[in-house]
Amino acid sequence: MISVTERALPVAIFSCEPAIKKYFLRKWLKDSSLDCEDFRDVVDWEYYKERLGKTIQKIITIPAGMQAIVNPCPRVVHPVSFIVKFSIVYLNKLLRR
Repeated sequence: MISVTERALPVAIFSCEPAIKKYFLRKWLKDSSLDCEDFRDVVDWEYYKERLGKTIQKIITIPAGMQAIVNPCPRVVHPVSFIVKFSIVYLNKLLRR
């Protein structure tokens, strides 16, 4: 996998003249056949979806799970490690009663 720093593109390039933008995008992306008019064509959407999902987990789903609240964001599942850890803690509480 390519590191984040190797994928980084200066945002200012998308507001340049089309010829300059085309030249530098082809150079930086190492794709001579590239013909993109919109920056959304070159964004690694899977990477950003994964990062957003992990952030939602940290801020919303894991704290909700720790309070025994149903996951408020069902499209973002709890990490397996959290499910295992929480299950053990929850079962211990049930057994103590």
